[in-house]
Amino acid sequence: MKHIPGFDNITDVLSRLCSQTDAAFDEESEHFLLTVGDGPIAITLEEIKKETENDKILQSVIKSLDSGDWPLDLVRYQAFSKELGLREGIVVRDERTTVILKRRALEIEHRGHPGVFSMRRRLRERVWWPCMDNDVGSMVQKCAGCAAVSKQHPPKPMLRKEIPDRAWQEVAIDFFSAKDCATCPVLVYYYSRYLKVVEMKTTNAGKTIEALETIFN
Repeated sequence: MKHIPGFDNITDVLSRLCSQTDAAFDEESEHFLLTVGDGPIAITLEEIKKETENDKILQSVIKSLDSGDWPLDLVRYQAFSKELGLREGIVVRDERTTVILKRRALEIEHRGHPGVFSMRRRLRERVWWPCMDNDVGSMVQKCAGCAAVSKQHPPKPMLRKEIPDRAWQEVAIDFFSAKDCATCPVLVYYYSRYLKVVEMKTTNAGKTIEALETIFN
């Protein structure tokens, strides 16, 4: 056996072939800084309040909350009238804010293509608008990125075991444990689905063999 120092042994190419010293930084040359945006920024309460003041539908909702009279065009809001309220000029449903900037809210939660279930869960924690879940589903369905990162290979359906030609030709054995009780090996032979159960206090190999012998004999 001959020892070869690590610096002379190039078997680990990723760590051995890299440069040991960095090039000096040239202060005289031109340098460029590339910035990458994070996408749509969060919606502030000031924006929501301003949009609420300028939105005719939400202004009608505010009037209906005060009067109790709901016109037909507000039926989607009326369905949640018991949960809606007004807080500092903003319509809320329980603790969630009702937003008009739907597209922006969807784009914020769509970053990273989390999928329809994660998007719905995250949006439900903070905001609300009528048919929000449907809007999330439509957006994800149309997104090529979401389709690319979604599960492509679902598991194959379970196949039933074919019945053997005769009894005791094929059997299945497993342990069944009842809480605070004994552990039982359960034997099923596929020909008739007949069950044999043996109560055991110890489940080591020797005791398991003894229990199976009582069945086979």
